[in-house]
Amino acid sequence: MKKLESMFDLTGRVAVITGGTGLLGQQHGEAIASAGGIPILADIRTDAVDPSSAAFRERFGPEACVQQTDITDPESVRALLAEVLM
Repeated sequence: MKKLESMFDLTGRVAVITGGTGLLGQQHGEAIASAGGIPILADIRTDAVDPSSAAFRERFGPEACVQQTDITDPESVRALLAEVLM
């Protein structure tokens, strides 16, 4: 592995991306997945991506998921945390 790649290795690490179904959120998710991480796309709107599709798994990896979350609602954030820690 190249030195630069090893510096940014995220293998086995989970990253929660708020606004994850938007354009930038999806690009961040792809970058995290390409570094070996597991992106969790958290967004109030989840209709922008289909987590059951093969294209989703190809872009973000088999462990990635989409979680509907309203980051202005503490209970919604707690539900996201519970899901991520499962």
